[in-house]
Amino acid sequence: MKQRSHNLKSRKPIGFVLLLFISLNINSQQSTDTIINYDDVITFKPPSDKFIPLLLQTHKEQLRFGHQNSYSLKPDGTYISPHKQPAIFKKIDKKNTQLQYSHQGIYELLKLKFMNQEYTDIDKELLTKYNSNMYLKDKNSYNAQQHLLKLANAIASNKEMYRYFCNPKKEDCAITADKNVYYYRNMIGGNWGGKETNEFQTLKSYTSYVQNNLEDLQQWSNTIFPDNIVEGFLVIKTYFREYDFKNQGYWIRLNPTGQNDFLLSYMGLEPTNPNERKLVDPRGVSILYKMIPSEAEKLSDAQKRNIFMVFKIKATLKDLEQQYTRFNVRYILTSSIIEFFWDESLTKKITALSIDTMITK
Repeated sequence: MKQRSHNLKSRKPIGFVLLLFISLNINSQQSTDTIINYDDVITFKPPSDKFIPLLLQTHKEQLRFGHQNSYSLKPDGTYISPHKQPAIFKKIDKKNTQLQYSHQGIYELLKLKFMNQEYTDIDKELLTKYNSNMYLKDKNSYNAQQHLLKLANAIASNKEMYRYFCNPKKEDCAITADKNVYYYRNMIGGNWGGKETNEFQTLKSYTSYVQNNLEDLQQWSNTIFPDNIVEGFLVIKTYFREYDFKNQGYWIRLNPTGQNDFLLSYMGLEPTNPNERKLVDPRGVSILYKMIPSEAEKLSDAQKRNIFMVFKIKATLKDLEQQYTRFNVRYILTSSIIEFFWDESLTKKITALSIDTMITK
């Protein structure tokens, strides 16, 4: 009996440890899943299921510009591995793919709104051929048609993609809208009618798309930032530099180049005072985060680690540049407070500094 009792006691901790391990794994899985849910996005719903819904990231329920959350960067600076955590990585990859298509879709829809004259001149019955001696109306028609092709590729649902951009003689066009919305939908796309199609099918696909979709797209585009003004947050990725004992603090480097500039560029800031003007110095600027040495030493391992600055902004879309590639977007700061975070998700706050009193070099 004693031996049996001993065996039972010896197995009990093993079972407890196993349950604890499973529990920790489940909790870890749930914790990671909360990072990749859709609570941090706003959805621009399409007028019909012929188009994909467009998602944009938010922060505090307002649009997030600049550096986007990759959902894969962990607090220690490493990334979630597709080999070690394949299920989580697949969810992250799916969400990022949706956001990537959404960025392109929003961009092209906004172009549609700003290309009024081009679309007024668009030929809806024939494809306009390019030549160097085109009249303005023909040039407008050509540019509108080229843009519509990009727009359709960016926002068409799977069913519509196979309808207008798949050639059954050269491609497998059996896949329809049963596929998961628009995850990995770039397996097809390109020219009207699909791969290696003839000029008759190309024209048929184009004219059919114009007849069935152009008016809906124009109406949808007018609902995206209807007054061409949008408020939100601009996120900049930066890092701590070496501790400055003389000035008692860490310098945080703000480099205007190499930033993610979805829709707006960091250098599009219109300063309203001398301190704001320092932020757009083309040589870059460093901001002092004051801290006594005893506290700073605790952060010594954080040097060169990425941190994230957050500005509250109000942006205005002024016009579309002549080559139809970029928008002229200017913005102002609507708060003098810059917030700093450890993580891309902007949940682990480091500090907040006032532009009015900041020390720079």
